Amino acid sequence: MLYALAAGFALFGLLCVATVALGLPGTWMMLGLAVVLELTDHTLLGQAEVVTFGWWLLGGMAVLALVGEGIEVLVGALGAKQGGGGGTAMVGSFVGGLLGGLLLTFTLPIPVVGTLTGVLVGTFLGALAGELHQTRGTVKEAVKPAIGATLGRVLGTVGKVGVGLAAWGTLTVAAFVA
Repeated sequence: MLYALAAGFALFGLLCVATVALGLPGTWMMLGLAVVLELTDHTLLGQAEVVTFGWWLLGGMAVLALVGEGIEVLVGALGAKQGGGGGTAMVGSFVGGLLGGLLLTFTLPIPVVGTLTGVLVGTFLGALAGELHQTRGTVKEAVKPAIGATLGRVLGTVGKVGVGLAAWGTLTVAAFVA
């Protein structure tokens, strides 16, 4: 039974990591599942002293998930800044990415493509709008920070997926070793 739970966790956790690429909180969903399993494993397995993950490991994975969030936000913001954008462009890129992902998920016929396209287009347009609002400059001047923000978003998401994979691997091994 323990191996069935571990295999189920491994499969669901991998799906959670895949959702990180779509801009969803997959690492947090995976961590939430791990906490639920830790709280209920003794009942599910019918053994009083079962420890699947341990609270220290789960705490460490929460810190790792926070690092992933920090990487995504920091690299995205640095992309806008590297392109010459200001704080409003950074905020605009973040908000635009969220809104674009939500809106185009339901607009384009292929949900994964819609979400990814929406996040990138939203990030670009949000940074562009933020930069135009802040500097009152031309669209031509605001394009460079918007491109930087979009590239930063891509790199930040890649970093966050890497962190999610590290958390998934660690928790999966712990589930099978328990």
